[in-house]
Amino acid sequence: MTPVEFIKHTFSFLTRHNTLVVLGVVVLNTINILVNHANTRVIPITLILLMMYMIMYRSEWRNKWILLFVYASFSVLTLGGESVVIWMTQGHALRYGKPSAGGNVPVWLFSAYLNMVLTVYLLTEYGNWMYDKWTKPTTFET
Repeated sequence: MTPVEFIKHTFSFLTRHNTLVVLGVVVLNTINILVNHANTRVIPITLILLMMYMIMYRSEWRNKWILLFVYASFSVLTLGGESVVIWMTQGHALRYGKPSAGGNVPVWLFSAYLNMVLTVYLLTEYGNWMYDKWTKPTTFET
């Protein structure tokens, strides 16, 4: 694949409906975190954005439920893991400036984890997309 073909294929991927949905949700959720990190509105807005993703993303419901399961599992396990690390090291290994009441980690991390899961999912799709373009004859359809 030539550099020009690489750029064309990347542009084609970035302008797909599903890619734009994921990027839109990630950008809006990032703004949500920046604006609402200090209050409890961050979680409901993240859940609304997740619902928007579930409705707008063009895929089988099975794939959407898998992403939802991965997000929920990742969030719970990572929040728990970070909390244990903070507790076990008394904050020496990891520390957050304003943890939520009664916890060691801030609640906005739940929103940040959505961005992480969606970004990893998108990068996996991009890797598959480029692999297919690399190993198959050159076409520029979306």
